[in-house]
Amino acid sequence: MKSRNLINIVPVLGLFLFICGCETLDADSKSKEPSYVMTINEIVKYPRANRLEVEVPAYNGNTKWINSNAFLHSRNIKEIEMIPSAQKKGFYDLQLKLDYHGKLAWMQLSVKYAYGDLGFLIDGVYYRSVTPDKMSSEFEDTVLVRGPFDPVTAKSLKANAQKNYRTYNGEPKSP
Repeated sequence: MKSRNLINIVPVLGLFLFICGCETLDADSKSKEPSYVMTINEIVKYPRANRLEVEVPAYNGNTKWINSNAFLHSRNIKEIEMIPSAQKKGFYDLQLKLDYHGKLAWMQLSVKYAYGDLGFLIDGVYYRSVTPDKMSSEFEDTVLVRGPFDPVTAKSLKANAQKNYRTYNGEPKSP
């Protein structure tokens, strides 16, 4: 009788260990996933079937071809502030606080694409085209991305910017 109880307990114990080790049931793993990840990519007008060029969905139901190597990524954005848009009432422009790599990337793309459009993607979906403003000083670490961005999107990007930066780069080191 005792051995029969032991035989019944072993599968239950195995199931318990499996469930405890399963990360899908961990609530913290969901909070560590980046969300509202934004990238700024080159728009490809004439795709050449290159592996770097991909077709992405757009929020309006169409698709756009972009270069999959992002110039700027959420891993380079420390913080986002919402600035009321001068173009459209109730909408916002985004002021991005960049890390050193992001600042260098922005300097390069603001010169190369001063009169062209770049794709602004959120979670891999094309949101809109943006034209980068030049930086006024090499010592500045903030740039303005002119929208207009709707309030819900702008608030979501702002709310997730610091969390995404920490997810990609780890906690900042204390001096």
